[in-house]
Amino acid sequence: MSRVFVAYDQTLERRVVVKVLSPELMADVNAERFRREILVVAGLQHPHIVPVLSAGEMAGRPYLVMPYVEGESLRARITRDGPLRIVDAVGVLRDVARALAYAHERGIVHRDIKPDNVLIHAGSAVVADFGVAKALDVARRTPGMAAQGTLTGAGSSMGTPGYMAPEQIAADPNADYRVDIYAFGVTAYEALAAKHPFHGRPPHALLAAHLSEVPPSLATLRPDVPAALVSLVMRCLEKDPDKRPQNAQQILTALDDPAVLSGELTPTTGAAIAAQARASRRQRVALVVAAVFAVVATVATGLLVRRGSGASAPTVAAVPAAPAIAVLPFVELGSDSGNLAAEAIQTELTNALARDQRVRVASSNTAIALQKRLSLGQKVNDAVTLYVEGVVQREANRVRVDARMVNAADGFMVWARSYEGNANQLLALRTEIGTAVSEAVRAHLGLSAEPPPAPSPAPKP
Repeated sequence: MSRVFVAYDQTLERRVVVKVLSPELMADVNAERFRREILVVAGLQHPHIVPVLSAGEMAGRPYLVMPYVEGESLRARITRDGPLRIVDAVGVLRDVARALAYAHERGIVHRDIKPDNVLIHAGSAVVADFGVAKALDVARRTPGMAAQGTLTGAGSSMGTPGYMAPEQIAADPNADYRVDIYAFGVTAYEALAAKHPFHGRPPHALLAAHLSEVPPSLATLRPDVPAALVSLVMRCLEKDPDKRPQNAQQILTALDDPAVLSGELTPTTGAAIAAQARASRRQRVALVVAAVFAVVATVATGLLVRRGSGASAPTVAAVPAAPAIAVLPFVELGSDSGNLAAEAIQTELTNALARDQRVRVASSNTAIALQKRLSLGQKVNDAVTLYVEGVVQREANRVRVDARMVNAADGFMVWARSYEGNANQLLALRTEIGTAVSEAVRAHLGLSAEPPPAPSPAPKP
């Protein structure tokens, strides 16, 4: 697409990157129309997008000036170190998804997402070359052609063969920002497996594979990737745009789910789903049978008591056990000080819940054991009614906490909320989270807003 130079900005005394588009690429491009389109891209101001500082033309060749980013591309990282650790990959993918969500909301599509355009700097990822492919496409249209507001015009298609969505390859005039979702899936696949989904194919074979071939599941190349993360990546690679996540915000929501890091297993195939359904039916039958036997045993016991005593014994109602809550260890990302923030939040939540004597709160060791069971896809202990889990993410002096509460019986989320604040105010933040979670637990269990006062001690005789 271009030749790229590192230059020195004498006015601001800093290094910059100058991208000069190739003569072959610009042969049928209207330079003025290209400049106007780039001005739209220059309006993108986001921490995970490399901005366009300025644009111009020299000897009929357009050029762009961008900041020089210290670090390396995701491509270089994969080539040097192989597959990224799960936690590192999720961090990079979350940054890319944030950039896409911001740009798509403003009607700007990247159309060339790939590891080469993802730059890793100071533990964070930024996306380069936003909108350049789209600007070239618009500038190539004939002067009399009206803008269509889509990715392709006049049957043209641009992009890198290994990362082009099927509708992009087919020059579908209705192709939209979901081509970036597909390319995101390819990039995520490479970050986690260090291999392209259609590894080793020449360009023409890559295009054919994107159009018609289902890629091998990421789980077959890297079994340690949590099922939730595998499911997200493979959904991004769906041929039909309607079957992919419909926007980058949905990807962000999925990446914020602790299951993508903790390894919580979910059925990803028809056979697994059917097996889970059969197990669920067996469990329900067993519960019904057990309940029937319990009723029969109770009635029989009552009859025996009456027959043996000759008088009606007073009925004593069974007191149901208080619901049990477990606060699982939170996952902490982007911290240089271990899991101190996550441990502090877990402790705060455990203590806040334990103050209400109407619920039972699992110990820290029990919560850790429960998390291990979940990571292995095993059933939660029947004694636990609800469990709380979450992710703590630190970036510079900011901290974000994503907490959720899950019904232990069926694994469905019943409450979720995100909190953000200054890292120096973590004490106030964790107190706020503790109060919110306690209120959510009481609301879900149908308990009054405030716990009843402790009973007064009986007077001495």
